[in-house]
Amino acid sequence: MSEITPDIDVIKEWLDLLYGEFDKGEYLTLFAIDHQAGDSRPRVDWLPMDNYSAVAERAVELAETCDVWVGTASRTAEAASRPQRERGRGRAADCAHLPGLWLDIDIEGPGHKGSYRLPPDVAVARALIARFPIEPTVVVHSGGGLQAWWLFPEPLPAAEAGELLDRWAATWAQYGRETGWHVDNVFDVARVMRLPGTVNRKIQGDPRPVVAIESCRLRPNPSDIDVYLVDPPAPEPAQPAA
Repeated sequence: MSEITPDIDVIKEWLDLLYGEFDKGEYLTLFAIDHQAGDSRPRVDWLPMDNYSAVAERAVELAETCDVWVGTASRTAEAASRPQRERGRGRAADCAHLPGLWLDIDIEGPGHKGSYRLPPDVAVARALIARFPIEPTVVVHSGGGLQAWWLFPEPLPAAEAGELLDRWAATWAQYGRETGWHVDNVFDVARVMRLPGTVNRKIQGDPRPVVAIESCRLRPNPSDIDVYLVDPPAPEPAQPAA
């Protein structure tokens, strides 16, 4: 199989699609792991959003040998000012704004281990995504599954997203139970997702492109999405001490 190379133009287009309306004083995080070298230690870069070209150039540099993800939420300048050893890839409190809601559906194959029941192909994974009444703004093939995004018309403050994310997670957990397919619980505000234009190098000798495969112009408001969501289950009551 011929080598797949990162695409800087695709990376810049993706960053502009998600973050074009964001405050350029905020930061993006790139998270990379060199699976091919057997090195599980992550490399994390915090880069200002005021220069997509610089972010894309660093992503391409990393993607030559690494799997690369980008933080779904922008990070605050205050968090970026801390030493790298203290900030890592960022915590919920470090997040500033979200571009939308996301979903990650793994597809059965050699890159996934465990006893989970995964969709066998793209068509079945896409049918699972289509259970939600609103069409996603964009769907990405991650090289090992599908990642769908419902992008908002304007950034949502991360501090206001907690209840929406909890209801979003509960809804997809319910869809998973109804269909019997596993849905990854990746709905925390500080989550990182694969970056289109980079390469999925998880399987030795079988690099796969990370690429958007479909898109539409629809950008729902959070309130448009919320009407279709279910409440998360009530927490288990605390057991009395013996």
